[in-house]
Amino acid sequence: MAIDMTNLKNHIKDHIIQKFRIDETIVDYQKMDVKLRELIIDQKDLLNQLPDKTSEQYLIIEERMAKNQEIRDKVQNIIQAFLQTRDYTIQVAQKHLPEVTRSEFNSAGFYIHYFATDPNSSFNETDHTLEINKGGHAETLMGVHTDHWKDNSQLTIKIINS
Repeated sequence: MAIDMTNLKNHIKDHIIQKFRIDETIVDYQKMDVKLRELIIDQKDLLNQLPDKTSEQYLIIEERMAKNQEIRDKVQNIIQAFLQTRDYTIQVAQKHLPEVTRSEFNSAGFYIHYFATDPNSSFNETDHTLEINKGGHAETLMGVHTDHWKDNSQLTIKIINS
């Protein structure tokens, strides 16, 4: 049974986009983790400065610090889960890349690029132009098993620094 290359290409494209979004989400959670870590350190410092360990203020700060540590533990677990999901997403896409690439090279002589972009970037599939504005980025996956490389796809990358 022949594999439907259109569906397989769309499947890979979807995985590239999913991986890209997961990476952005991981960065957001890592920033949250840093803020929580700093908050917990500040709370520990404050507790160390309070002379009365039985005061209401001490107990309130201690309770908040414990709650922030619970939240931080959950955030770290979420980061780990996203990292595992990202790795799985990459593995699934990479599993099919050589087949898609081989098919595209055999039929058209080049690899059709698929990009995931952030809001500061864009990819025009019609004229194969990738535009990256200041602060933007894009990603693509490629899998090639060949003894030579000649890409006739006429990919254009425009870096816009305004």
